[in-house]
Amino acid sequence: MAEGRLVCRCREVSEAEVLDAIRDGARSLRGVKVRTRAMTGLCQGQTCGPVIEAILRRELGDRFRADARAERGPVRVLPVRVLAGSLTPGPSPCRRGVSNGKAGR
Repeated sequence: MAEGRLVCRCREVSEAEVLDAIRDGARSLRGVKVRTRAMTGLCQGQTCGPVIEAILRRELGDRFRADARAERGPVRVLPVRVLAGSLTPGPSPCRRGVSNGKAGR
């Protein structure tokens, strides 16, 4: 792997920055995240997390500490018709205080 290669495109974190974080004491994905801001962009580590984990495993071997990754699925799957049925007719509460579509009047 090339050290100048971006491993986190969302935050533009390079492999060299990940290696610096490891030299600075990072031993887990969270350690790299705190030191570099990798895995905090739009993908929340879905794209770059596995790449960074591979770098950690390669560099640290047995010293790598796997983080428990929280899977955050819905509590209960709801059909759209259930959600739509819970809407009340009338003006949107998001448009309170807005006159003719222009705020601040």
